[in-house]
Amino acid sequence: MNDITLSVVGNVVNDVDLRFTPSGEAVASFRVASTTRRFDRNNQRWIDGDTHYFTVSCWRNMALRSNAKLPSGGSCDTVNDSFSHLQG
Repeated sequence: MNDITLSVVGNVVNDVDLRFTPSGEAVASFRVASTTRRFDRNNQRWIDGDTHYFTVSCWRNMALRSNAKLPSGGSCDTVNDSFSHLQG
């Protein structure tokens, strides 16, 4: 299977919302903002580009860890894999 792996580096913009399914599995959701940057060689400075917002959902142990370790405003590196879901 040719899955696409996507990494997003950014800042958490809201508190983690931790919920549980009827069967007791943990599900956490939070939003991540990521701003593109490029270096302007003519002016010798960094230029901010567009900011993109992603909703991240993660399950089970990753959900519990996310709830415990991701404060709003903190930075994170999110990798989309079989345990998480990114929605932009």
